[in-house]
Amino acid sequence: MPRTLALFTGPWADQPLETVAAKANDWGYQALDLACWGEHLTVQKALAEPAYCRSILQTLEQHELSLIAISNHRVGQAVSDRIDARHQAVLPEWVWGNGEPEGVASRATQEMIDTAKVAQQLGVNLVHGVTGSPFTAMHFNVPPVTASILDACWQEFSNRWVPILDAYAQVGCRFACEIGPGQTAYDQITTEATLLALSGHPAWGMAFNPTSLHWLGADSSEFIRRYGERIWHVLVQDAAITLNSKSSLLGSLLPLGHPQRGWNPRMLGQGTIDWPSILRALHQVHYDGPLTVSYLDADIDRDYGAADSVQLLRRLDFEPVHREEGLFG
Repeated sequence: MPRTLALFTGPWADQPLETVAAKANDWGYQALDLACWGEHLTVQKALAEPAYCRSILQTLEQHELSLIAISNHRVGQAVSDRIDARHQAVLPEWVWGNGEPEGVASRATQEMIDTAKVAQQLGVNLVHGVTGSPFTAMHFNVPPVTASILDACWQEFSNRWVPILDAYAQVGCRFACEIGPGQTAYDQITTEATLLALSGHPAWGMAFNPTSLHWLGADSSEFIRRYGERIWHVLVQDAAITLNSKSSLLGSLLPLGHPQRGWNPRMLGQGTIDWPSILRALHQVHYDGPLTVSYLDADIDRDYGAADSVQLLRRLDFEPVHREEGLFG
């Protein structure tokens, strides 16, 4: 059976949920993946007002949509990052507080734990997002990074995230991390290191998005085949690499969408990611969860892109051969 096709609401967080739900239904989506910011879901309000979650579910039901997950990327990033002024722009006011880094991390930790409780109220068992990373400034080993520094950072990461994951397990929820630069896990080697730091915690898995792997030069299909049992969520996005004599894969400190960047996110079908091969690999590891369009393209209207993406995805998501029947039936 074709997988459920869902829409991640983050790019429409400036619009009321009622508006986005009506659009998603009209475009042909079957489910939503709710962002915990903007107009769609406020974690603390959901905890304080029992009717709030019921109203969200009623809105989705009215538009014949199910809920498959919720996302709290913005707060998750602050759990392990080195906090600076950039975080203030994206964090809830109560999480930012006075901006003192340890206080921000502590409140972000509580907000992530509360997010699992809200997921439970909404009837879903998956939160996806990011973890943040204490390693961001160390990727190029300038100044040199010693083994003791790395060990201390991994221990810090473990100390911050294991209690969150323990709380998730207690309420029957799982956390799916979107791997990529800015996180501890961004390729196979660092994913292994992250799993080791978390002692293979059963509540930590991955929200697979091939965009970052693609521009880093990693093989997305091989990643899927290696970590199939830990891939709990799939985000559908494309990317284009347009290197020239001026640009590089690092983005040249230019904002996403800038035409001189060496790579940019694209709507499905407008980039160079081999989505048919990725879908084939997902079948090979028996992933039967939803495919969630995570729209990001600076050049194409978001409504047009979301509507076109679901139609293309419906054509791409093939019915696999049932192996017990044999290759020729």
